Amino acid sequence: MVMKISRRNLLVKGAALVSTSLILPRFGLASACLDKKIALHNIHTGEWFKGAYIENGVIIPEAMTQLKTFLRDHHNNQTHDIDPELINLINRLQMDCRVPGLATFDVISGYRSPSTNNMLRCKNAGVAKNSYHMKGCAIDIKLPKHLRELKNLAVSYKMGGVGYYPKSGFVHVDIRDKPARWGAA
Repeated sequence: MVMKISRRNLLVKGAALVSTSLILPRFGLASACLDKKIALHNIHTGEWFKGAYIENGVIIPEAMTQLKTFLRDHHNNQTHDIDPELINLINRLQMDCRVPGLATFDVISGYRSPSTNNMLRCKNAGVAKNSYHMKGCAIDIKLPKHLRELKNLAVSYKMGGVGYYPKSGFVHVDIRDKPARWGAA
């Protein structure tokens, strides 16, 4: 059987392929599941985000707007767009974590404004001058009683940045292009 491919058909299928590749993360999260959800608790504001941010393979704009507000700089309430790849990484960590049910991560820090980042740098030499937090591409999270597992899981992806701070009780993850690791062993 010979299949004829029209130019229009090729363009439509090509556009579908390209648009799908835009929502499928570079962290290898392409899966049969076209709905993705996360569960987060902001320890500074007491707020929760539980729900879908991708439905039928498409990012839900309202959910991303809610996440932008949810992950705001709690020091001054400034917001910044959050990279969907970061949310995909959180989703993958929650799905792969060996905790019964969907693990809810406590958020220590999401977006960080330049003024807050500078203030924190003055207090702690370990805060990066050009932190990925200021780009909406990093998050500090904790999962009580499973912190080491969370760190090991993030490291196993061999992508992005992973900082491990067991004394402070959190793991930093970001979506930088090259893998980076720091903190306690």
